[in-house]
Amino acid sequence: MLSISDCARRPRRRSGRISIGRKRRPLIRLANLTTAKAGATVHPHERRTLERIAAHLRDRFADRIAEVRAFGSRVRGDHGAWSDFDLLVLVRGRDPRIEAEIIGVIVDEEVMAGLSFAPVIKDADAFEIEKRLRSPFSENIAREGVLL
Repeated sequence: MLSISDCARRPRRRSGRISIGRKRRPLIRLANLTTAKAGATVHPHERRTLERIAAHLRDRFADRIAEVRAFGSRVRGDHGAWSDFDLLVLVRGRDPRIEAEIIGVIVDEEVMAGLSFAPVIKDADAFEIEKRLRSPFSENIAREGVLL
């Protein structure tokens, strides 16, 4: 555990890592799920499940799904044993009925694959506004989001 004095020190940069006291975090940004780092953190069955979810959503809601992205600790590679996959689903013309169906598709895949997902469903136009305003969420997606 870090003490207050550890946090007060300036971070030191060593070989691609930031070090504050004894705690280190890798500074790795993934371009896509097929990178060497992703291969080490996203297992093939997990990758297939993510791709299957995206394909199923696009097939079922062809005109409504603008984009599906994975993000968060599982994609970065700094996840814990109980971490879930964060998914951003951008929808054209957000509608509660469509959202419920999207969540249903994701839950079905959770049960079949034995994985846990945390979907974030946003209106595509609203997310474009967030990007223009450089919201912290949109900046996070720009940094680490992986297009599926």
